[in-house]
Amino acid sequence: MIPYSKWFKKRDFMVYYALFKTYGGRSFNLGEAIDLVGESFCLNRSTAISILRRLLKLGLVTRRSELEYVCTDLIVVLDGLLNHYKNIRLSRCVKEK
Repeated sequence: MIPYSKWFKKRDFMVYYALFKTYGGRSFNLGEAIDLVGESFCLNRSTAISILRRLLKLGLVTRRSELEYVCTDLIVVLDGLLNHYKNIRLSRCVKEK
């Protein structure tokens, strides 16, 4: 589940989108992801690993096995954000009345 208390950093979301665009629903290994992130965004290996850890923590990437990962579907992510945002807005509206 994605924690919705704070929006993603732009760089993190762009890395997720690059992974999602490249692999879609297919699985990829950690080395491939690190190489893709490093080359596409001109980041060093440790920064790429750090971003991938954050994506795991946010639930944008899930682990299938020791070194095998898969991206969460973008529509599922955006639907979850939309529902959370609407709930917050509705609860504020109800409190005001």
